[in-house]
Amino acid sequence: MTDQIARIRITLNDIDPAIWRRIELPLTNSLKTLHLAIQAVMLFENYHLFRFDVGEASYGIRFDDD
Repeated sequence: MTDQIARIRITLNDIDPAIWRRIELPLTNSLKTLHLAIQAVMLFENYHLFRFDVGEASYGIRFDDD
């Protein structure tokens, strides 16, 4: 069986010129692993809040932005 790979483009908002990275991760990775990959490629130090929204569901650290 071949592992499926997701190719993801990550772009920081409100920055000119645009700062972006493209990463590839196996689809079997967790959202926690995706979070850690984003931290690594953007040279963040894992101190940002994060949340992944999928439809009506949210995953990650709960914070109010509405």
